[in-house]
Order: sequence, then C-alpha cells, then structure tokens
Amino acid sequence: MSTTTSYPHGYPVPVIIEPTSPHTHTFILLHGRGDSSDDFSRILLRDAYIRTSSGKDTTTKKQDLQSIYPSVKFIFPAAKPRRATALNRTYVNQWFDFMTLQDGPDRETLQTDGVKEGCTYIHFIIKQELKNTGIPPERIVLGGLSQGSATSLFALLTLDEPGLLNVDEESEKQLAGLKIPRLGAFIGMSGRIPFKKRVEANFTDIFGKSPDADGVDISFEGESRDIPKEIQALNSIRDLIYLPPLLPDASPACFKTPAFIGHGDADGTVPISFGEFVRDILGQMTMDVTWKVYPGFGHWYKVPDEIEDIVQFLDQKGVISPHLK
Repeated sequence: MSTTTSYPHGYPVPVIIEPTSPHTHTFILLHGRGDSSDDFSRILLRDAYIRTSSGKDTTTKKQDLQSIYPSVKFIFPAAKPRRATALNRTYVNQWFDFMTLQDGPDRETLQTDGVKEGCTYIHFIIKQELKNTGIPPERIVLGGLSQGSATSLFALLTLDEPGLLNVDEESEKQLAGLKIPRLGAFIGMSGRIPFKKRVEANFTDIFGKSPDADGVDISFEGESRDIPKEIQALNSIRDLIYLPPLLPDASPACFKTPAFIGHGDADGTVPISFGEFVRDILGQMTMDVTWKVYPGFGHWYKVPDEIEDIVQFLDQKGVISPHLK
C-alpha cells in the first residue's frame, strides 16, 4: 500500500509492518482511545509473545508475533484527534466521542460521526489491501484493543455494501465492485460495541420472547416480508450509522467470519459485562464466537495467555498456522 494513498475523511496513513517472508496474510489491528498507531504497533510487536518448547529441549522460550507469523503484513490504522466531550472538549486520539460508558440513547449520538467515518476508513483499507495485493479476504484478520476493538467490530458488521467510501472518483470506481464474502477472523480485546443502549433495545425487540417481537420489520417499513431475525438485527446496526439495509436473502460477511472475544474480569475501564454483551449479540446473529475470560486481569491484552489463545484460535479456525521455533 503506497504511503501516497489519500485516506477518507482525512485519516492518517497507517503504520505498516511488512512481512519478513513472502506475503500470505494481513492483520489490521486498531489501537485504543488516547493511543497511537506508532505506540500500539511498537508495544504489541515488542511485548506480545507465546511460550514454546521443542523436541528434547524442555526450556520454555518466548516467541514474538513477527516470528510466529513471518508471512503476515501488519497494518495499524491511526485514529485522528477528535474533541473529547468527557475531557472538556480537548483533542484526543479517539475513534469516536462519548461521555461515559453508561450513556443513554440520546447521548450515544456523540458516537455517530466517529464510528461512521472510522468504518469508512477501515473498509477502504481492507479493499485497498485486496486490490493491491491479490490476497483473498479470508486471509485478512481484523481487530483491535478497547475502542479499537469497538470500531473494528462495527466495521466488520457493516462491511457488506457499505456505500460510498468518500474517496476520489477513480478509487471509488476501482473499489466499488470488490465483494467480500468473509474475512479470515475478528479479534476483539477488552472491547465493546458502540451504541450499546440502542443495540440492546433493538435486539430485545427482534429476539425477545414476546410474541409481538416476532416479525418486526426494521428494514422495510410497511411491507410484509419474512426477514430473518439475524438480518433484521444486522440492519438495525447498519441503521445506526445511516447505511442502507441489506436484502432479506443477504449473506453477510460477518456471519461467516469467526470472532475471538477476550476480556479480563477485573477490567475497570471497560467492564467485562460489555464484553459479555458483545459475545451475546454476536451469538444471537449465529456468528461463530470464541469467548475467553482472564481472571484478575485488567484493561489490556494478557501476555502470554491471551496471545496464545489468539494464536490457537487462528490455527483452529484454519486462518493461519503459527511458525513455531
């Protein structure tokens, strides 16, 4: 990906770490609020490791991500500075604004512009990667930490027919026809979903036990169509950032993309209940979810436990096998 690429909505150029062997896969990983792509990439690639031992040598060794995955290109998108309502409108690197995690539906509108623009940016990066490298979409892993997890999750859930990418006309023509049947995997660490209160209300209406909830038609007002509840739910998410609904017979990419969700049960920044909520709503949409809890752990990715779980998850789902030494 050329560093001269113009990214939508004025987003910065991502940090790109090229593979050390022939390129086979791409990981797109988003940093958290108040962080940067430079720091997140440097710390993750320096500090995250798994424990290995081989043959008769029973000594435990540490192996970092680049040696585990020498054929992976790592792309670290960068949030741009936005005014933070919770911090007296000072500028902070954040994917979207919010006041508190307990924001009600009215205040959740603070999130709209950032989530919509962030999704456009991530969709653009994914499509550029497919066009420029020729690797298949099932070899792209998308994810992030904290607010980066929240934004990348929303990008996955709105990946199908996302509408205009808000880039130059030539790029729009080149990328518009790219169809993405699935991604390789989603990785969410210490994350949540934006618009939680509205998502919760919509999903309760759609999947609730009340007979009145059956047949609720979010996408086609006034028309009696038999729309699968999973599509209704996904369309309710798309509607939060003003994307058009999918048709009833759609086969969304996210439904075929396995998801890893990891969370520490002592997380004081994003309580584990928010991770459990993500687990539950993805499960309601029949997604393949792997849920891991890290006892006594706070707000970050746990090394080496969570890294080992992610490596095992990607291997078991047939996405990529680790190169162990």
